[in-house]
Amino acid sequence: MELKKLDNLMLNLDETEDKSKFVGKAMLDVPLAMCKAGAAEQELPLHHHIAQLAKNSDLFLPVPST
Repeated sequence: MELKKLDNLMLNLDETEDKSKFVGKAMLDVPLAMCKAGAAEQELPLHHHIAQLAKNSDLFLPVPST
């Protein structure tokens, strides 16, 4: 299942106004677990898999100004 479809499914299943049925932690943990599984399946580090999902090939670490 695609992450976007999972997010939409969870949002649609939780009909409460403040999305309290699934508790905030589950709304984050389930998609994160799927994302980690996708990265493992492709044998990629998680940050590379997320970059692919975001269609962003420019990976860099921000450097604080001095």
